[in-house]
Amino acid sequence: MQNDQDVDAVIRKYGSLAPKGYNYSDVKKMTNSFSDKVRQGGYGVVYRGKLHEGRVAAVKVLSESMGNGEEFINEVACISGTSHVNIVTPLGICCEGLVYEFMSNGSLHKFIYDKGSMSTKNNRLEWTTLSEIVVGVARGLECLIAVATLGLCIST
Repeated sequence: MQNDQDVDAVIRKYGSLAPKGYNYSDVKKMTNSFSDKVRQGGYGVVYRGKLHEGRVAAVKVLSESMGNGEEFINEVACISGTSHVNIVTPLGICCEGLVYEFMSNGSLHKFIYDKGSMSTKNNRLEWTTLSEIVVGVARGLECLIAVATLGLCIST
């Protein structure tokens, strides 16, 4: 999305399915000027932030290479319209990125692949835990497939 008018257009188009609209100054304030970087990913940088009501949020600032046109807007609206225990739903949108609920245990990707996580040799996950994770991922994907009419970028 190019500017705040694009965010407003998404909210008008999708109504109650659209997440809350934020502008850059809102995002800068909630992230304390982008001071707490959580993760660098392929689509941008994730920062820890705090919403005005005190709720902790993950703010993903999208890189320039991320699609920011109609397809991106449709994906956000589609995901925002879902409610599933295994899907992190966007809480907000701005022309720079997305605001999500902060997952205090980190992302699945970090949990599985990062050094020092539960996946290290000294601290392997039990097979029952791994199977529960796989079933949860499958259920989340099933929900997305059921509501999606376009190809979504599915990330760990």
